Amino acid sequence: MPETKYNIDEAFELAEQIERNGAAFYRAAAGLMANEAAGKLLRELADEEDQHLKTFAEMRSILVSDESRLSGDLARAFVQAVAGRFVFDTAQTPAEQVSGLETPLRILDVAIEKEMQSILFYSGLRGWLGDEGDRAAVHAIDWEERKHFIKLTKQRRELAGG
Repeated sequence: MPETKYNIDEAFELAEQIERNGAAFYRAAAGLMANEAAGKLLRELADEEDQHLKTFAEMRSILVSDESRLSGDLARAFVQAVAGRFVFDTAQTPAEQVSGLETPLRILDVAIEKEMQSILFYSGLRGWLGDEGDRAAVHAIDWEERKHFIKLTKQRRELAGG
């Protein structure tokens, strides 16, 4: 059976969905946040996810070519599983994702977990890309997500009193 090739366009489409889902999650979570500083941080992260979406859309329009491909059924399965289920779950609305998160600390815990999943997705995606320019572009977004992780972790420590 020949190996199926999936193009970078499909990979970036999934990345764009992660960013859309992330922005919606952060906005919904900010609405539940009683702590003003934490709510402000979540709104800022939502805005940054919007910027990542724009960046991915621009990258997608520039980088999509016949030479730059995501190859293999395993690669496709990885991208779809992580993007669709584990990073800002597409099976639930943002309101459903934050439902039951009673405390600011719990909301931040979930946000931190989602950023870690996002980092894993982008790190994994980078490994499946053959084109160096594509890898560099995804690496840049990966670092932005790492910054989100750091900001959320710092905010959580502050709220926890340590």
